[in-house]
Amino acid sequence: MSWWETGHNDDIIGDVPADIVGDTLKIIAHDCKVRGLQKPSLQEILCAIVAAINTSPEKFLEDMEGKSIRKITAKLNREPFQVSCEESDNKRNKFSKFFTDAFDKLVNEYTDAWNRKPRLRELLECFLFVLGYRPEDFLSISEGVAIEEIFAEIN
Repeated sequence: MSWWETGHNDDIIGDVPADIVGDTLKIIAHDCKVRGLQKPSLQEILCAIVAAINTSPEKFLEDMEGKSIRKITAKLNREPFQVSCEESDNKRNKFSKFFTDAFDKLVNEYTDAWNRKPRLRELLECFLFVLGYRPEDFLSISEGVAIEEIFAEIN
């Protein structure tokens, strides 16, 4: 398995963490299809990430002890140029269970390789890496829309 620097400080992501995120997004998209629903929106996925992390931030992330995510925002290459989810937006967390399971796996991967949990920026970079190419495979989003950045505001 390979690991590479994200360009943010000494943060790193790897093949297996990206596969975990990608597989989870595939499972969610498939679950929606089986139930006759459209794929989740980007906002629904962002809200599920917030909900999952905020259940136990210190369990999943090295740099989140005593903190929580207030807001996650994704910058897009076309209108709308940003999609966000705030901590208080609880109506869209129906996929959070999928992510709590995935985040447990990510903790194991980072612990095995680096003797630490992933950092929030690394987790978001995994999502950006996976959703950066053909997000329409996982999301109900127009073809050609690119997700250029995902960032969080912390409480």
